[in-house]
Amino acid sequence: MQRGKIATGIDSKGVGNRKMPNRYSGKDIAILVPTKDRPDNMKKLLDSFAQQTVQCGRIIVVASGMNIEEVVMGYVDRLKVSYHCCPLPGQIRQRNMGIGLLDDSTPLVGFFDDDIVLEHDAVERMLESWNQTGPNTAGIACNITNAPAWSPNLLKIIFGIGGMNPGKIMKSGRATSLCNVSSDIQTDWLPGGVTFWRQDVIKEFHHKEIDTRRAIMEDVYFSYPIGKKYDLFVCHQSRVRHEHTFVPSNKSTEYTFYGFVETVMGIHFVGRHRELSFLWFIWMTLGFIASDLMKGILSGDKQMFYRAKGRTQGLLLWLKMHPARENTSELLKTLN
Repeated sequence: MQRGKIATGIDSKGVGNRKMPNRYSGKDIAILVPTKDRPDNMKKLLDSFAQQTVQCGRIIVVASGMNIEEVVMGYVDRLKVSYHCCPLPGQIRQRNMGIGLLDDSTPLVGFFDDDIVLEHDAVERMLESWNQTGPNTAGIACNITNAPAWSPNLLKIIFGIGGMNPGKIMKSGRATSLCNVSSDIQTDWLPGGVTFWRQDVIKEFHHKEIDTRRAIMEDVYFSYPIGKKYDLFVCHQSRVRHEHTFVPSNKSTEYTFYGFVETVMGIHFVGRHRELSFLWFIWMTLGFIASDLMKGILSGDKQMFYRAKGRTQGLLLWLKMHPARENTSELLKTLN
């Protein structure tokens, strides 16, 4: 299979395409959107779905926090949308609740974050990709166009932060970006909030909830095991924008927590997959700490020092507890 094209015929996992091509249409798609306290973002997202050249079969919004039912159901005359309340926050928890509401009428399921805006033909282009792909394809992601494309450099390669290609999982457990691609690519992982999955696959691979307010890497946790069995792609013509709106109330605390969570979850991720290396992870994390400190010194941005502090705390906690590879989940208890 040539890189840069959605798989057809014999796919990369050796499964022959012996059946007729897919014949998916918009009615075969359900969209799941977990959200919390972002009515303005939801308006932008739902507006972009309402403006699509191909409409989806249903849209399921699962909200925690403030009640935005009036906002969501204001689109009922334009979209087949439903609103559901989740008593406890947590993106994974809310998404799993949405999965429980699915039925057999929508064999494709799109996971979308509430801060995504689709170009008018994104769903149409995605359907074209699904109707060209082979039977072993599990998921195809949209192309986030307002984020930098993956750009390899020598330091990233030396520290195991990245390789030459986008969408790869390095030996260190680090995922290389798959944003703003110029052609269709096959990947090792897919982002959590812009991806269309086969419904049977997401039910085969249950996404266990992680009890933390910042579920960093949750998309890598979920998609990487799927990519070992099935094919994953990014469709470069299905374009979206990520209008990130997170503003921490306490930057020093939040940046420290971010560095800590990213490190602890990275350790656990490496622990779950024996082909990945703890030595490479340590080396990569030391590289990140050095990079944060250098950025802080050169730019005067104190937040970089706080992030380096969080990374250091996570690394020291792991070295202190030193759990066996199969017991790294014990570290996740510190994220509560």
